Amino acid sequence: MAWGDEHYNPMRNRERKHPLEYAIFAFLVLTFLATCTAAFYTRRQWITADDSEKRQLRAYVGPTIKPLDVTTSFAPPLTATIHLGVRNSGLTPAYMVTHESGGSICDHPLPASFPFEIIKSVIIGADEPITVFPGTIDNLEIAISLSRPMTPNEFSSIAGGNSKRLCFWGTIYYTDAFEQRRHTNFCYSYFGTPDRIEHQACEAHNDAN
Repeated sequence: MAWGDEHYNPMRNRERKHPLEYAIFAFLVLTFLATCTAAFYTRRQWITADDSEKRQLRAYVGPTIKPLDVTTSFAPPLTATIHLGVRNSGLTPAYMVTHESGGSICDHPLPASFPFEIIKSVIIGADEPITVFPGTIDNLEIAISLSRPMTPNEFSSIAGGNSKRLCFWGTIYYTDAFEQRRHTNFCYSYFGTPDRIEHQACEAHNDAN
């Protein structure tokens, strides 16, 4: 500041920016934002495509109902037993396949708090966890039995299926080709008379990941 110069302003000596410089700066900022946005959406598309491919190719393992012979596997004094097939309806194998299951006489409809208690955990079709290839493999099955035979009164209680039914449930566990551990829950209810037993899916515990 010069002595005696009361109106000295240092901003007078600064060079003013050319409008083109501001335009270039704005262009660079917009380019950066556009690049970031494009990268974000490209990654999202890649993740979506990868997820779609896995869902199309992965294994889907679940139970299939097998015919029930009431005279040999259901009515007292026999211990009620059902046999379910194992199907992989996906396009790649399912590895390390096991299951756990249970069964009991239950109220119909099932109460929301029904525990689906597990009675046993077993390997399907072998002494060690096995691989289930796409398609149905006839020699693989899930056999589920009650812990004891039903009494004649208990068997009569499920005749109409309106208030009591015989329920069998369980979970199939497996690992898909992408090393993801998967599970399929299932539950079926049975009711009827000695000459004809019917089945339906339960109101709950029929889902999968």
